Amino acid sequence: AADVASRLQRSVPAWTIGSDAEEVAEAVRKVAGDASFWPTPWLGGLFSGHLQTIWYGLNIFSPQIAHREDVWRTADGGTLALAWPDVPASVAADAPIVLILPGLCGSIAGTAHTLRAMISQGLRPVVLHARGCGRPLTSPRFSLFGSTEDLREALMRILTLRPGARLLLHSISAGTALMVRYLGEEGAATPVAAAFANCPGYDISVCLSRCGALYDSAFYIGVLKRERQ
Repeated sequence: AADVASRLQRSVPAWTIGSDAEEVAEAVRKVAGDASFWPTPWLGGLFSGHLQTIWYGLNIFSPQIAHREDVWRTADGGTLALAWPDVPASVAADAPIVLILPGLCGSIAGTAHTLRAMISQGLRPVVLHARGCGRPLTSPRFSLFGSTEDLREALMRILTLRPGARLLLHSISAGTALMVRYLGEEGAATPVAAAFANCPGYDISVCLSRCGALYDSAFYIGVLKRERQ
């Protein structure tokens, strides 16, 4: 009972700021402030986020987003794609491009609300469809958390299509693992100007221990079967 009650209480974000992050922290405060956060009780508060995960997977009220896909094969036979949503003429030709890295087995189908919010702010979003996610799995190589080699290839492809574009990264859930790993490997050499981690899993072993057979059989394995050739 005490555990359930604690999940229903408001929590105030704790700011941890490095010596080189004051400018970024100030920008985040202007957007979000220091307001407390209260999870939706019937989705995120009562059952350790399981209902929230299931609700997201059902994708019932997610609007359909018109888009085009740029699909290509990697050197080892894998299939990757960039899903570009249609944007209104009001979005500037030189608007920053935000590459979205979805969560486990994610695709553009589960990012509609995020896409709409970005477009409304004058950004040009694009979603990475990793191997077996949104496209058929055409190679024996697959990773739940993505490949930094594939991410590099996707970023270079964007820059080839739109030379000189300002590149941003927005990662969701498991996509944050790919983003952080890539940024750590690239360091200052990355062409990415800014990156944002939405709902990161700080301890993957704990995250996976809470998934269980329900997600394995009904969701993730189901996605792989649907995308097989």
